[in-house]
Amino acid sequence: MNKNKVMIRVSIVIILLGIIGMMAFVFFKGSNIQQANVQQDIFTIDLTKNLEYKVTGWNGKGYIKVLSNKINPTKNKKIEEFEKTLKYVTKDNYKLKIGDTTTLSVHYDKKVAEKAGITVSNDKKEIHVDDLVGKKVENKWVKTDYGNGKYILEKVQYVDGVEIPEVWRDRPDKIVQYLEFVECEKKHPETYHSACPFMEN
Repeated sequence: MNKNKVMIRVSIVIILLGIIGMMAFVFFKGSNIQQANVQQDIFTIDLTKNLEYKVTGWNGKGYIKVLSNKINPTKNKKIEEFEKTLKYVTKDNYKLKIGDTTTLSVHYDKKVAEKAGITVSNDKKEIHVDDLVGKKVENKWVKTDYGNGKYILEKVQYVDGVEIPEVWRDRPDKIVQYLEFVECEKKHPETYHSACPFMEN
């Protein structure tokens, strides 16, 4: 009788050990699968593929202005953190002239990229400068009739064929803004007051 009890107890212990072993196997197997999934959660991103930019400024003082860079259309949180580290650097920025070729580089935090499982496939874009304000600058003396047969010679400045108001004459930064305003007026003839940037002295 005692022998049978011992055998029963041994059998129960063996069964319990088997159950525990099975549970441990399932737990570690699940952990490995989860870890594998994390390791497979890798993103390859081209930092210049969806880069939108504008070449602007005065000829000889031109620069590249980054407008947007949609690298995270799915709103992934890991990519969002990585996106916050992006910085844009252009070679010879604010010194560009028509005909130049420059390089726009996208700098990023490599540690953040590694932590997020991000591999960068491209972080540079070559840009050719085709057009800037100030291709042609002309100063002309114009005879103005003030009545009573009196004429006065006045200096008038034209930049790229557009007459520049006296208040902004010989001020490249303001001339750039003014020509952008004039161009905007042409595109939005009915609503330019609200659609186009206001010029300040």
